[in-house]
Amino acid sequence: MKKRKKLGRKLLSFLLTLAMVVGLLPGMGMKAYALPPQTTYSVTYDANGATSGSVPTDSNTYKANDSVQVLGNTGNLEKTGCTLVGWNSQADGEGTDYGISFIIAADTTLYAKWRVNEAAQGAYAAYDVTTDENKVKSGADLTALQVDFNGHKWYIIEDNSTSATQGTVTLLATDTSFGTSAFDATSPYSNDYAASTVKTNLDALTDVGNEFYDVSEAIEDTDNGKLYLLDVQEANKLSQAVLMAGFNSMLGRWWLRSAGHSSTFVAFVGGVNGLVSDYGRDVQTEFGVRPALKLNLSSVIFSSESKTFSLKPAATVTKAPTAKSLTYTGQAQGLVNAGEAENGTMQYALGTATEATQPYTTSIPSETNAGTYYVWYKVKGDENHNDTDPVPLTVTISPVDKAALDKAIADAEAYY
Repeated sequence: MKKRKKLGRKLLSFLLTLAMVVGLLPGMGMKAYALPPQTTYSVTYDANGATSGSVPTDSNTYKANDSVQVLGNTGNLEKTGCTLVGWNSQADGEGTDYGISFIIAADTTLYAKWRVNEAAQGAYAAYDVTTDENKVKSGADLTALQVDFNGHKWYIIEDNSTSATQGTVTLLATDTSFGTSAFDATSPYSNDYAASTVKTNLDALTDVGNEFYDVSEAIEDTDNGKLYLLDVQEANKLSQAVLMAGFNSMLGRWWLRSAGHSSTFVAFVGGVNGLVSDYGRDVQTEFGVRPALKLNLSSVIFSSESKTFSLKPAATVTKAPTAKSLTYTGQAQGLVNAGEAENGTMQYALGTATEATQPYTTSIPSETNAGTYYVWYKVKGDENHNDTDPVPLTVTISPVDKAALDKAIADAEAYY
C-alpha cells in the first residue's frame, strides 16, 4: 500500500512538472523570448568629382567587426588633371585612408582620393619666358632665352611640346625686325583684323618667293594665319620685360589684333613700358609689328649651342620606284618595282592623277583588273629628316590580246 502511494506521489509530481512546462496551469506557462535582430552595414564608393568612369559596387552586407576588402578602380574612374591614389573617409581627402581592408563598425562611404598632377613641362621649358623661373627675368638674362628661326630672334611664349621633335612651340618676335605698319591703311578704315593691312602683309610673308615661303610648311596654320598678331589676352600673360620693344614708332608701341574702344581703334602695347592698352589707337597710326607663329617641331631641329630652329633636311630617294609593264592575268599583280631610300622609309599609296587617296604604307599596291592606276610614292623621313614630296607613277594593266590568245590556243591544239 505504501508502495502504491509512493508511486502515486511520483506520478503526480511528474504531471505537475509537465503541466508547468506546457502551460496547463494558469500563470505558470513558459514565456518565449526572441533574440534581437542582427545589425548589418553596407559599403558605398563615391566618385568624388570624377570626370569619367564608374565607382566600384560592393553588394555585400557586413556585421560589426567584419573585415571589408577594399575594391580597386574596377570602373576606370578618371578625373581630368588628376590621378586616383586611393580611397578616403572624407571627400577632401583629409580623413582616414583605406588600404587593402578595414574593420567595419557602421555604414561606410569611401571617397575617391585625387592627387592633382603637376603641370608637365615641355621640352623647351628652359627657353619658355612664361615659366615661373623665367617670367621674372629681364635684361641680359631675358636676352639669353631668345631663339633664332629663319633669320629672326624670337621668344618662346608657349611650349606645347611632348618631346624635342613632337608638338609645337609658339614664338613671338623679340625685336623691331618686322618694322612698322598702319593697322589698316585703306578706307573705309576698320579694326577688323581679318581684313586689315597688317594681316595682309603678314600673310604675304609665306607666299612664293617671300621671306617665309621656304619654311612655311614648318609653321602651323591658325585661325589668324601662319604669322599673326597677339590679342590682349595673350599679351597679358607675358611679363612687361618681354612686352617692351624699341620700335621706331610713337613710344615704341606695337599692334595687337584686338579691337579697341571704337570701330577704328585697336589695342596695342607700349613698347617703352610694356603696358597693354585695350582702349587702343586709331588704325591709321604707324605702330610696330611683332608677329607670333606656331612652329611644328616635327619639321625642325634645334641646336642648343646656337639656340636655332632650322628645317630638317629631307630624306633621299636613292632609287626611284618604276612602273611595271603588265598584262591581265586574272591574278593580283604588284604595280611598281620597289624604290630605295636613305634617312627614311619608302612608302606607297594608290590615288588619282592629282593626289594620293589611300593611306601611305610600305607595301607595294597591287591590282587585278585591266586598267590605268596611279601609284604615289614618297620617303617618310626619320626623326632627323623631313618627308620627300610625293611623286605619282602611272601604271597600266593591259587587257589580254584576244587574237594572240586564240592563235596560241590554235597552235597548241595543232601541236598536240
